[in-house]
Amino acid sequence: MSDDLKETSNPEGQEKETKEESNDESGDSSSDEDEAQKMETEEPPSLESNPRLLLAAAQVAVDANVYDYAAHVNLINVARELKDFGVLRGARENMSKIWPLTEALWLDWVKDEIELGELPASEVFHLFDRGTEDYLSPNLWLEYCKYSLILIKEAQEDSVKKVTDVFERAITAVGVHLSFGGLIFDSYRDFLEVVGGESEEDALALRKLYQRQLSIPLIGIHETYSDFIETFGSEDEELKKLRAKNSALLAKLKPYEEKLQKDQSVEVYREYLEAEIALGDPGRIRCLFERAIQDHCLLPDLWAKYIEYVGNKLKDYKLCYRICKRCVRNVPWATSAWQLYVNCAEHLGRPHSEVKAIFNEALICLYGENTSDLYLVYLSYLRRKMSEGDYQDKELMKSFRDCYHKGFENLAEFGEALYPLKRFVALVEAKVLKNLDKFRKIFDNILLENSLKTERWIDYLRLEEQFGTPMHVHKLFLRALMYPRMDEPQKLVDHFLMSERCAGTLDSFEVAFFKCEAFLKQVATIAAKEAVNQDSSNRKRAAEDFKVPAAPPTKKSRTHPAESNGNTETSGSKSFVDNGDDSDAVSKEKKKPKKNLLSISDDENAEVSVFLSNLDFSVTEDDIREFLQECGEISGVSLAKNMAGKSKGFGNCIFKNKSSVDKALKLDRGTLNDRPVYISRFNAKKKQAESASTFQFPYETKLEKQKLFVSGLNPETSKETLEKEFGAFGEVKDVRIVTYRNGKSKGIAFIEFADEASAKKAIIGLDNKQLEGNSISVAISNPPSRKGRYTGPPPAPPANSEAEYRGKGRSQIQLLVPRAAASKKPAQPSSKPSTKSANPFKSSVAPKASESGSSARQEDENDDKLASEAAAKPLSNKDFLKFLKS
Repeated sequence: MSDDLKETSNPEGQEKETKEESNDESGDSSSDEDEAQKMETEEPPSLESNPRLLLAAAQVAVDANVYDYAAHVNLINVARELKDFGVLRGARENMSKIWPLTEALWLDWVKDEIELGELPASEVFHLFDRGTEDYLSPNLWLEYCKYSLILIKEAQEDSVKKVTDVFERAITAVGVHLSFGGLIFDSYRDFLEVVGGESEEDALALRKLYQRQLSIPLIGIHETYSDFIETFGSEDEELKKLRAKNSALLAKLKPYEEKLQKDQSVEVYREYLEAEIALGDPGRIRCLFERAIQDHCLLPDLWAKYIEYVGNKLKDYKLCYRICKRCVRNVPWATSAWQLYVNCAEHLGRPHSEVKAIFNEALICLYGENTSDLYLVYLSYLRRKMSEGDYQDKELMKSFRDCYHKGFENLAEFGEALYPLKRFVALVEAKVLKNLDKFRKIFDNILLENSLKTERWIDYLRLEEQFGTPMHVHKLFLRALMYPRMDEPQKLVDHFLMSERCAGTLDSFEVAFFKCEAFLKQVATIAAKEAVNQDSSNRKRAAEDFKVPAAPPTKKSRTHPAESNGNTETSGSKSFVDNGDDSDAVSKEKKKPKKNLLSISDDENAEVSVFLSNLDFSVTEDDIREFLQECGEISGVSLAKNMAGKSKGFGNCIFKNKSSVDKALKLDRGTLNDRPVYISRFNAKKKQAESASTFQFPYETKLEKQKLFVSGLNPETSKETLEKEFGAFGEVKDVRIVTYRNGKSKGIAFIEFADEASAKKAIIGLDNKQLEGNSISVAISNPPSRKGRYTGPPPAPPANSEAEYRGKGRSQIQLLVPRAAASKKPAQPSSKPSTKSANPFKSSVAPKASESGSSARQEDENDDKLASEAAAKPLSNKDFLKFLKS
């Protein structure tokens, strides 16, 4: 019977198989449930248990901050442990582009590549060359020499010459290293003995190598001489003298070397360097500097001392240039390093474009620091550059002026520290460029910043005497005499009189003498007043220690004149008793303000309400609903309207939830009908004063290095255009164009980047560039602080003028006279004709504080007058008739 028939003819077997299948299915489902439950109870894999997660975390740390040295090292170590050579190569290359690598990192790199065997020998040689440029690295040089022998094994063309070249470079770099140079010489001698023959030429080369080694005070010098005798079979008198001489020198240096083996501190290195500099061997001094830098690469003063030694003592500017290049990679934050770099490039006669690139790179690395000394070095370079050709070279003049203008703008926050830079620029303008107007403008700005420094005035006067005219000198002296509070007035007087003695006439000297005498009297008067004020303040401060607290003031009570015992002040039909409280009594007479019937917000729903202002008059309540609908559910919207039913440009909105208010506040200064809308929290009228006094400006008013201030924009420039232009330098987080109330651009904007590095690049790339027809200015955002509103007590009323205190100043009799019958007061002609000051010596740059102050006071008085007229409307003729009938 066939198998098919057996299956169909055995129903019991079929039933059994069906049960087994169902059991299997139920078993599978139960196992899946167990597995799911196990996954839920298990903890997520940790970084230690999953090395790949550890590698990813290390990569994220590097991506977050590419200038984090420790993050780079961690990524290299993790990738090396996992033997992920693809990631490892990339990590090492990326780190070497930013930072110089230590000897240990380079040794690991070349050993890994040699062991892996994927790179050709030429590329491994290139790795060795790169590694030996960063630091002295004696162990890396020794490994380099050993690896170069592979050329001999492979029998490459000119292999002996190439290996010899490697050994010669190694001896030049570390051959004078007291404790390590002998290893390089020994390896070199072993190489010559292997590849050399028994010819006289080979024997002479080996003999010269022994002579070179014995001419250096290296540890093991006696063993070297013993090897020489063993090799050549006899002593050599010349080499014997060399050994004796350098043995004595080694005895002097060996204590420093032994001390250095125990303590590699910078103090030990400095002590060692002083001893070597006293002995005067340039090779050993250089080698010791390199050793010190290898252990203390982050000390700018150590680099500076090394560069100055090579530049000033050895006059080797090519070597000095290479050291400067390494220096700025190790200490890019050191201004002195960049200054030396610029000077060294000028010594070598590098192209102007290269020197300018060094200067711009320095500005990026030193962003936010006081770089006035760096500007001084670069501007001095430009001045010398102009002296090589024509002083009137327009391109160089423009570069010079653009540079110092940019420096003044970027370094404005450092104030007094910029004086040497500004003085130098003023001197160049006067002496070199022959532009006295610019010279005077620079010094006038210096004196505006600090007019009480006598030394500033004397510097200005000396330069004016040297390059200016006698008339300007005399005017400048008279300007200086307008500041009797300067720190050294007698010094100014002595200079003025000496100047008149040397260059003036008898009449001019007498005039100067009398003016100086009056100036010194004024100085003495001010000093006496300050002494009195200081004495009184000291007595007051001493009295405050024993001051008895006064009793709390009682409230003013309103009484009838007959009950006041004569201690009342009468004004019309109202009388008050002053019980010692200085608060505003009239304010108690005012009625409580009526609730705005057009407002649907009050104390109960203030927490879920917002206040909207600066609305376009055409905006409707539906427009507001549509504008704020994304913030959440709205309960109601109202617009303040006048008697004609037209919008006043402000209103309020009530939400269902508090969270909607926070979302609405984020839309502050959003655009509605091409006009910015100001959104703030709603405050009940009784809290309006408190709200105003605690007003917080919504933006930062401090230095933000990742945010840029852009001015000079075309009013039509859009936000998208700025995002595109500045986005080329890095990630732009926010663009804010400052507008007027009508929504039109003011031509300025704030650009916020994700990091400081992008902001630095944008400053260099876009400052003074053309954008949509306008030359824009780009600088770091450092807005001035905004002073808060006045929150003190109201001003006290005049002592004897109740009428003025009450506003209009109208008496009760004036109230009885109808306005139509009142005669206008004729204008009184001024008895004093208006004359302008005829003082020819008044400073042209002194700010007109009195004029600005008087105009500001006049505006305040006008505002007070309008407010009082609106608050207390005069009686009309109808009111007057009603008053008589009553």
